[in-house]
Amino acid sequence: MRARVSEAELTILEVLWAKNPLSATEIYEHLPATAVSNAKTARALLDRLLRKKYVKRHKVHGVWVFVAAVERDEYVLSESKSFLKRFFDSDAVPLVAHLVNNEVLSERDIARLRAILDGEQSNAKESSHD
Repeated sequence: MRARVSEAELTILEVLWAKNPLSATEIYEHLPATAVSNAKTARALLDRLLRKKYVKRHKVHGVWVFVAAVERDEYVLSESKSFLKRFFDSDAVPLVAHLVNNEVLSERDIARLRAILDGEQSNAKESSHD
């Protein structure tokens, strides 16, 4: 299991998932203005992501370029399972009940979930774009 990713590191991964390979400078240029204060901080975050094995790098024309070493879907699944295990003993039903009971899910969300559970994947996807 890899080490956890900070919010700032996740922002860098989001950039790399959207477009890669990128140099450290290009990554910094694609970051939201509020993500990190300067290019030096972005490089430090990239170094941490390298150590954690979330990114890889190689030289292209003498410049280090970075790529994500893990796919976004793989990362989201891993984080989801970790959250579910920590807070709900790996049981998704109490999580969904918590979301419903605390009015986090809208009626539309619940209808989409029903469609997914009933095997109507295409209907769930269509209603998510309305």
